[in-house]
Amino acid sequence: MPTTLSGWPTTPVEGELVGTAIEPVPGPRNSVRLPVYGRLDLRAGRTLATGKGSLRFELAVLNVTDRDNACCLDETRFVLEPDGEIGSRPTYDDWLGITPSLQVVWSF
Repeated sequence: MPTTLSGWPTTPVEGELVGTAIEPVPGPRNSVRLPVYGRLDLRAGRTLATGKGSLRFELAVLNVTDRDNACCLDETRFVLEPDGEIGSRPTYDDWLGITPSLQVVWSF
C-alpha cells in the first residue's frame, strides 16, 4: 500500500553574524517539516501446518521504489548573500532505500 505523508517535524536553524563568525540560531522547535515522505511496501506470507504447530514465513520489502525520504537534518551551511543577508542551506540524511526482511514464526 503506498504511503505519502508530510515530512517529519524539524527545527529551523538560521544564522546570525557575531563578529566575523556566523553563529547558528535555532528557531521554534518542530515548527517546519522535512520534505514530503512517501514509500511503497510489499509483503507476502504463507502459513504451513506442522506436526507440532505451524510455521509462518513472511517476506517484506520496504521502499520498493527506492525513493530518497528525508529522515533528519544532516547539517546547515550558512552563506553570506551579496545583499548582506545570511542564507542557510540545509542538507538531509535519508531513510534506508530498498530494505528486505524475512520473518519466520513457529507457533505451537
